[in-house]
Amino acid sequence: MSRLKHRIIWRILRFPAMLFFKILFNYSCEQAPRIDRPFLLIANHVTDLDPVMVGLSFRQQMYFVASEHLFRKGLLSKLLVWLVAPIPRIKGSTDTVSAMNIMRALKNKANVGLFAEGDKSWDGRTGRLHPTTGRLVKASRAALVTYKLTGGYLSSPRWSKRLRRGRMYGRIVNVYTPEQLHAMTTEEITNAINADVFVDAYEEQRREKIPYKGKELASGLENALYACPACQEVCRLKSRDGIFSCDCGLTVHYNTYGFFEGENPPFETVAEWDAWQEEF
Repeated sequence: MSRLKHRIIWRILRFPAMLFFKILFNYSCEQAPRIDRPFLLIANHVTDLDPVMVGLSFRQQMYFVASEHLFRKGLLSKLLVWLVAPIPRIKGSTDTVSAMNIMRALKNKANVGLFAEGDKSWDGRTGRLHPTTGRLVKASRAALVTYKLTGGYLSSPRWSKRLRRGRMYGRIVNVYTPEQLHAMTTEEITNAINADVFVDAYEEQRREKIPYKGKELASGLENALYACPACQEVCRLKSRDGIFSCDCGLTVHYNTYGFFEGENPPFETVAEWDAWQEEF
């Protein structure tokens, strides 16, 4: 009865959700063909709302793996469990229990969605997957679907609580059959997934040049950028509206395209600044 309930809920909520994300993020997505066997979907992770946005490409309902903090929100958590029954993933522990739950769901002919990099990106580039990802995929004996979201980092940066409206898009990259996966090593599978779901938000933006409009665009940048390249001091940077500055006088403007501008800005992007400060 639960599986039937979840399928019915998804059919009812799918169209309103599509309309909601179109209004919120100008989101659109490629519609997936029907996949006639249980599948494991792996996508890049860019916003807290990724599971719903990825799911909008599929008429087939699936269960997404979610971090444990989602299950500690009281009444909201209970509602989410009743509506979509996410599979819990406990941070800071082994993934054995999560893997077993994923395998159990696939064995029961359910579809499972997973954001294997674990955390959202700070700098707009997709993180590398854990080497055991390929082992999980191979052991599942299910089909593998790789999926890519673009525009999410600039729409909802991890370092900010402010949303921006520009353009987001979701699409299937590849569908691998169990027979294809059987012929691949676990390392080859992991490498293929890494290549399929990788996004560099700033490289995309240099090509597309899409404005992402919102309020207080620089708000929260100090959560990601903590070292000043001018005075080389730490924790003196602060944001206000569209301005990011240091006590030493360094000031840059974060524009609607996601780039820094001003009088001789030290870096053009958050990714470049972050790479420098990590080395520093």
